[in-house]
Amino acid sequence: MSCVRLVGKEGTGMKARQRSVPSREQVVAAIYETVLRPELFDRFGGRQIAEWTQEMPATPWGWNPVFEAPELQAHFARALEILEQEWNQQGQPTLLSLPSSNPAIGGMAAEGCWAVFAPDGTLLRHSGSFGPVVQLKQGLAQDALGALGVSAQGMQIWRDLLYRVRQKSEGWQQIRAAGTIDPGRLLMCRPIMTGAGDMPIAVVVEVLDFASGPTISKFLQETFSLEGGELQCLEDFFCNGTSLQEGGGQLEQLLAIVARTGAPGLAEFARLVSFLTWEYKTDQEIAEGRRLPPQSLLEHDGRVTQVFRLGADTGQPVIFAHGIMDGLAGLQRMQPELRRAGFRVYAPMRGGYGASSPAPKDGEQLQAFIDQVHALIETENLQRPILMGHRSGAIFIRAAALQLRDRIGGVLGVAPAAAFHKFRLYGMLRGHQRSLALAAQFAPKLMPVVLKSWSRSVQRRGGATLMRRQISRGSQILPRLNQLDLDRVLTQSHSLTMQQDGSGVTVDLKLLTRDWRPEVRGAISQAIFLCGEGEAMDALDGLFSRMGERAQMRFCEGLGAVMLYLAPELVLSALEELALPQKKPFPTSITPNAPTDASSALVSKPL
Repeated sequence: MSCVRLVGKEGTGMKARQRSVPSREQVVAAIYETVLRPELFDRFGGRQIAEWTQEMPATPWGWNPVFEAPELQAHFARALEILEQEWNQQGQPTLLSLPSSNPAIGGMAAEGCWAVFAPDGTLLRHSGSFGPVVQLKQGLAQDALGALGVSAQGMQIWRDLLYRVRQKSEGWQQIRAAGTIDPGRLLMCRPIMTGAGDMPIAVVVEVLDFASGPTISKFLQETFSLEGGELQCLEDFFCNGTSLQEGGGQLEQLLAIVARTGAPGLAEFARLVSFLTWEYKTDQEIAEGRRLPPQSLLEHDGRVTQVFRLGADTGQPVIFAHGIMDGLAGLQRMQPELRRAGFRVYAPMRGGYGASSPAPKDGEQLQAFIDQVHALIETENLQRPILMGHRSGAIFIRAAALQLRDRIGGVLGVAPAAAFHKFRLYGMLRGHQRSLALAAQFAPKLMPVVLKSWSRSVQRRGGATLMRRQISRGSQILPRLNQLDLDRVLTQSHSLTMQQDGSGVTVDLKLLTRDWRPEVRGAISQAIFLCGEGEAMDALDGLFSRMGERAQMRFCEGLGAVMLYLAPELVLSALEELALPQKKPFPTSITPNAPTDASSALVSKPL
């Protein structure tokens, strides 16, 4: 086992640009997600619309620092190759011959929400998710689009496009974007060649999730390195539905932007932009506590576990064990960074928390969590996931790693909680933390009263008090913590914690306040424990020194219990180390390679 002391200025989070610009892996995943859909089969049948076969003009601005067109162009080409193979295997269907409800085909994503209309506005075909149409007595575009909440401007764009298609007048092949009253929805309208003799032309309407606004504009500007005029061109197309024949030069300018992404056409680019903007908006809302992460219920061994999904949709799996006080909040704050880094995180709520089964009996807490981890690995077919625990969650991941052994890829404990096996250690706790721990150990009948008092205090003072109370008043990091807007996300997490009247808190505190160390001793797979200076010394007492040579403790001076909030770059750096194949023990000293000005000031030296 090795120990490292990290000293210097603490990290405060990711740089704004690094938080907003998607990684190359994100963009590649978005390409396959938006191309591998059955409603795109039309590009292989019959004549191609000029828009799709138009050669992309060379971009005069050189290579983009985020996107390199040749590489992404190859991914678009590969995705289209897979799509064409699926099209051939399905007997080369047209959009008019696709079944109304078409689930995922082979390895393809499930179909989107779309409908095909004749030039006179008659409905010809629609997907199963095109809900409003199903409710209509007459399949007319005007009624369907009205049910979708298309704005007055969007309706005018639709009528203008249908008129041009019927007349085959200038711009009839154009792809147009029609906005809706719902700012999170966009309709992409594109003429297609159906191949039918009496109906050679039709218009496909695709309903896309889309986000707009000042922060989204900044996101697009940074992602695609747009100048002011280019950003306006993009906004005119997506937000105003501007015809690219109007204003002169806009089509060429837009296609030059498209060329930088490697997209074969404007439709593919529009889907990619819509997907990325919605993903960015959703990630920010999760990080700020304005929405919960995606969730599911996992049934196993006669119990139910509520599992939240964070980070990327694919990539290195991570199973997260939450703490008692702040639950998922610290992990939610890292949602954009976790997705960007390619970590696929599963966060099971332990018994007694959220919508999971009732709390296990005292003495069964660790095994109940191990059963959750085992069920997740089996159900999701996870290959050597990393176990990550925050605060008291570090106890649970150590127990799981000891039992599951080679099925685990690594262990990361963030500000791990110490064992309160001596009365003097209760002095490390503050406020309601101390009251809860003392009640759990010495006055269990008072726990319901103390829990209610604690919950009322959180509701009155705001969720951020959950973390402020873990820092001494004179600490230098308290002002920095107060600068973070944590109330909403911590209040949301507290609601999950108290959903079953705090029964999970009660049983976890019973574990925390007894000497649990003998239950989790033993050598485990490669492990990193990021500890606050004082906490680390207590945690070392008879526990971490027996983890074996592939374990490392890192003492992070001045961070303590709030490390996950003030130095997420250290957590990501540790996850990235664990995700790499480890053939040798960790070095005895390291310099954190975290991408922030703050973390670059850190200096490491052996203890």
